[in-house]
Amino acid sequence: MAIGYTGSPQTGYELTELYEAIGRFMDAPAPTRVAIVGVGHLGRAVISFLINRRPSLVMAAAFDSDPSKTDRVQNGVPCYPIARLKEVVADLGIEIAIVAVPAGDAQRICDLVVEAGIRGILNFAPAFLQLPKDVVVERLDVTVALEKVAYLTRTGTRPKRKTR
Repeated sequence: MAIGYTGSPQTGYELTELYEAIGRFMDAPAPTRVAIVGVGHLGRAVISFLINRRPSLVMAAAFDSDPSKTDRVQNGVPCYPIARLKEVVADLGIEIAIVAVPAGDAQRICDLVVEAGIRGILNFAPAFLQLPKDVVVERLDVTVALEKVAYLTRTGTRPKRKTR
């Protein structure tokens, strides 16, 4: 089997071994180091939510342009000036950036992140980005998700659920 574990409906599955095999398949062999850019309200909330949640994802650094937020620890994560992004990313081996900046700053910040060598971005900024094809970008827009739920609630529409 692709995950390195075999079993069958006829003979059954050893659940502990199956769980471990799925974990080895899904998780990287070493933790992935993550940085967040923008430690305003949203950025601090994201840090608080993610810190120590998954051992495979390590919140290694935060960055901001506001001097009152840098050279301090923000919710357990050291915060650096944005000017040190490239240096810190290289020193700490950061692979993924979470972008939590205003839309008007998102493209410039993402360009800096890519220049620093990061190839995975989780974008909370309500902006579409133009980035190289080898950069993985996932955009999360809480407002769009909330509007969808509001519409479905208002109209009584229920999304179709997958059946097993």
